[in-house]
Amino acid sequence: METTNMTDTQQLTLNFNAKNHLLTVTRWAKFLAIIGYIGSGFMLLVSLFVLTLSSFMPDLSQISPSPVTFMPFKVLGFAYMALAVFYFFIAYYMYSFASKSANAITLNLDSELEAAFNALRKQYTLVGIFTIVMLALMVIMLTVGLITAIATLSMI
Repeated sequence: METTNMTDTQQLTLNFNAKNHLLTVTRWAKFLAIIGYIGSGFMLLVSLFVLTLSSFMPDLSQISPSPVTFMPFKVLGFAYMALAVFYFFIAYYMYSFASKSANAITLNLDSELEAAFNALRKQYTLVGIFTIVMLALMVIMLTVGLITAIATLSMI
């Protein structure tokens, strides 16, 4: 990645169209953030439901010998809860960007616009880290799946 050093004397100005485009982005970002809050709330409720249900259900590995049923429901519930927390922070940073950008444009404050872009940076950093982790997990799961398939076929 290329970084550019800017001095304090350099200044960026936004014209009327740029401000209008940024206001449109803030409206959509607020909408998506609110949907994100609602979605993460539902995910949290589902995870709590799965965790509650898992205490009443027997371990599936005792019922079915299938290799797919090795994961207990509690692991699924905690994984869903972790995704809900992660999604909440994505929505939080998006809402922070939207509200601070709108304030910066309406009040013409550079410091507020800087804070808005800092929130946007945090959101993209979080999404980027999550993407890297998910790609690594996919590679690991694919590798384990292929090794398991080869081992199963060699036993036949």
